[in-house]
Amino acid sequence: DLLETPKPLHLIEALDLLRTGENHDHAYSRHEAAMNALPDLIRTRPDNLPDVAVSLALQLLRMENKFNMEGFDKKQGDAIRALLVEEPLSVGQSLIEELFEDIGLADRLSILASLQGAAFELSG
Repeated sequence: DLLETPKPLHLIEALDLLRTGENHDHAYSRHEAAMNALPDLIRTRPDNLPDVAVSLALQLLRMENKFNMEGFDKKQGDAIRALLVEEPLSVGQSLIEELFEDIGLADRLSILASLQGAAFELSG
């Protein structure tokens, strides 16, 4: 591939890519690679999903679209929803706890939309 950042193959790799600071030379491509790969990667239910799911959900929730990435909100929502569907107890509890923290309205709405989408998907 000619991509600056290859597609992550493991959740830990994706989490590391998401944690890249905005001043890094390839920050945009690292964030984009992680955001594009996460929903499918999460749905494969890797062995370390229970260990990484909450950290990944909170990292995704706190991300801002600093690079004006196309489809950022959808990619973010899809990844959080996938985490909620695959690890509903731990991720759901963490996100519900976040609702009662001192966070912005946009983050609250994002959490509620993700919980609603996951509930719809889990209901069949």
